[in-house]
Amino acid sequence: YEIDGHTLAINVEGPADMKSQCRIFAQIASTSISGVTSVAVTDLNDQRGNVTLCNVEDYSRLAELAVRDNWPLDKAESNDAAPDPTGLPVGGSATAGLTGAALNDKIRQDASAQRLEVDGISTGTNTIVVYFENDKYFFETDAVGRLARVLLADAPPNVEIFRLISLYRGVPTRQTKILRSDLERILSYNGSAAELDSAVSLSPAPIDNPILDAQQQNYPRFGWSVFPRLARSFFDPKAPARFGIFGDADGYVDVWPGFTLEGLADLAIYNGLAGTAVSNSVLPHVRSDFGEYYKHGAYGLSSLTATWRARPTGEVFTEVKAGYLEDMFAGVGGQILWRPEGQRWAIGADAYQVWQRGFDRLLDLRSYNVVTGHVNIYYESPWYGLSFAVHGGRYLAGDWGGTIEISRRFDTGVEIGAFATFTNVPFSKFGEGSFDKGIIIRIPLEWMLPIYTQSEAKMDFRPLSRDGGQRLDNDDSLYDETRRTSYGEMYGHFSDIASP
Repeated sequence: YEIDGHTLAINVEGPADMKSQCRIFAQIASTSISGVTSVAVTDLNDQRGNVTLCNVEDYSRLAELAVRDNWPLDKAESNDAAPDPTGLPVGGSATAGLTGAALNDKIRQDASAQRLEVDGISTGTNTIVVYFENDKYFFETDAVGRLARVLLADAPPNVEIFRLISLYRGVPTRQTKILRSDLERILSYNGSAAELDSAVSLSPAPIDNPILDAQQQNYPRFGWSVFPRLARSFFDPKAPARFGIFGDADGYVDVWPGFTLEGLADLAIYNGLAGTAVSNSVLPHVRSDFGEYYKHGAYGLSSLTATWRARPTGEVFTEVKAGYLEDMFAGVGGQILWRPEGQRWAIGADAYQVWQRGFDRLLDLRSYNVVTGHVNIYYESPWYGLSFAVHGGRYLAGDWGGTIEISRRFDTGVEIGAFATFTNVPFSKFGEGSFDKGIIIRIPLEWMLPIYTQSEAKMDFRPLSRDGGQRLDNDDSLYDETRRTSYGEMYGHFSDIASP
């Protein structure tokens, strides 16, 4: 080691957790070496020369407060702070005496009070592992922050590391590791999001999960929701604007982890879309007959599917789906998505064999069928919440081409963007409008309502409904399902961990 100016530089060999090692040296330096304001730690075996930095002053301030306020030593170390103004626990020792099943039950109860489902817990000498599912909060970092507050209050004082593993439909998707002392310090001093880098790290969820396999239970699981939906059509020459209001009822059964049965039924409250003119398209009528569906299928099944989700490697997700996939098509197919860790881009592919549904939107099928699928490239940029997507492949009318999407997601979760699709269908054959295009509008309901919910109003706008360049609804749903726990999405809302 050496002291360079106000920095204590230390070379070490072999520690698995450099952040924890740096924090320990910073605590020692804060009380034993005067004039040192920071610690720089590097691993002699790391040929990349990575350096971990810690601020000694933060620990000095904690020690000064302990002396000033006459804290007992254990309070200065564990930071038993007063309750946070948000009402969430920050830290404490009310459950310090609990161990084993009693401790696990307490954590489950307190997490349930925050509307989080805990599927597995394991407490070691200095590490606690919690598998949880968030189906309440729009941003995963909000759920992580709430669960971290629960552990700060409930975990024994010797536990220094929290490993929080996010699940989606029972499948692990993301691991968030939190250093307890660092997070307590940040919460006590109202630290910034930048300081969270020293306390929180993101990584893929583990592939082998014996804790989860042993404890995951309460299957099958059921859920349902009822919500209004606005349907609309614009720029029909005979009716420039048409609207319909529907009541949708959605229900699902998680039969076992990764396997879900789900259905969505529609009930027309006001139907102003049933009288649209018969399509004159020369392409297969994959979308332009939408008026027939609203006329004969005002009450019907929007979807009824069986889905199997899996994660064969840490960065690869897969999904196989069969049934009535959307309002106009039934079939079977699947998706695969690669999300490289620490990257803001992802690559995926989807392929489906589909048959056109009957106009009544019940169980019958029509004769038209097609194989459709795309290769998809996504990028969640760090600039102003901008996201980009490119889809290339075969569309529902059998045409080949590509779609470009650009959107911006604001801090509130509101997303606005645009898309355009160009295929091998000539403009003259496509019909009015020449090519498919539209505007993307997604509004989280929790932004508009005084409740927490992951639901959002999808108000995508197309000037015309033609048949060229049409994709299957939600053909790349795997990207949206994993977006909440993606590196770019979570890092963009890192501050929510400190202030959920």
